Amino acid sequence: MLPIRRRISVVIVILSLVAAHVCAQPPRTPVEQYHLDRKIQLDRNTGKLRAVLKLDRAEYLPGEVALLTITVTNPTAVSLEVFDPFYVLTGSIEMSIKKTVGQKTEWQTTAPDPLCCVGILRADTLPTRVFAAGEILERQFASHEPHFGADFVRRVQVTSQIPESPHQAAIPLIRMPEYAGEFELTYTYCPTQAVQFRVVPAIAESVAYARLEKQDPPLRYGNGEHVRLVPLPRDVILAVLSAGGTHYIVASRFGQTGDRQIYRVPHTELSVGGARTLGPYVRVGSSNLPITALHGVADSKEQITLTWTIADGRTFTVKLDPDRNVVK
Repeated sequence: MLPIRRRISVVIVILSLVAAHVCAQPPRTPVEQYHLDRKIQLDRNTGKLRAVLKLDRAEYLPGEVALLTITVTNPTAVSLEVFDPFYVLTGSIEMSIKKTVGQKTEWQTTAPDPLCCVGILRADTLPTRVFAAGEILERQFASHEPHFGADFVRRVQVTSQIPESPHQAAIPLIRMPEYAGEFELTYTYCPTQAVQFRVVPAIAESVAYARLEKQDPPLRYGNGEHVRLVPLPRDVILAVLSAGGTHYIVASRFGQTGDRQIYRVPHTELSVGGARTLGPYVRVGSSNLPITALHGVADSKEQITLTWTIADGRTFTVKLDPDRNVVK
């Protein structure tokens, strides 16, 4: 072992070399310093904002569409230039699931990988906007809509030559869970209180289909003279799901082709695969009594006339617009 005096000398030499290396780093150019200062200022300004995230329900059925309302406020007495609140690279919605392992309960993210392009762009080149003193900005989003700034992300991928995977191209704002559990959403843009919700199990009781007039492009089989075009009709899936003693009439948000079966045996729990086939879907009606009949007809504008009968013989009819909203 080296004597203490010798060891101290070695440490001093090493520290001197490290200091010399740090000092040898070239100073930032005025342009580099400007970009750094601008990023710091934008981060500081954005951190002064406050945001509130709300959901339209506390409980959802597996794969059901959620409506998110985000309110961003500038509580200060001055205007602030800040990062744009609704771009995936400046603010996003993150989901966690409540997990219990042994005696420990914790929140685990459901999507550990970044959505896109982290570290590709210089921070001070990201979109910004000015919030006036006291300004309040409120936006509402559906969970199945494309994530914030989807077009901007694609431009980044093209200019930076990043391959666009099908997963990224179709990624929604959030993927609503297709299984029961407790979940939490966080808006990452600025200081925001997380919001929690539950997904409850549902029983798939019955299903019906409303055929849409417009078809998807046909599938092409064969070559040359032996080409065969197979039509792809589109349907809106209508279903009765029950949970907590209530029977819900739901409608798939998009016209679908292919395997449309959401269950193999009626009156069994809706599986992950069944929720995925049906979803994204919305509630359009409910009943405390069992629903004995369900029927839907679509017109040329893809509006659906939906009729159902409950156990006491009463019949109800509603009209749905192309977005599956009930027409008042």
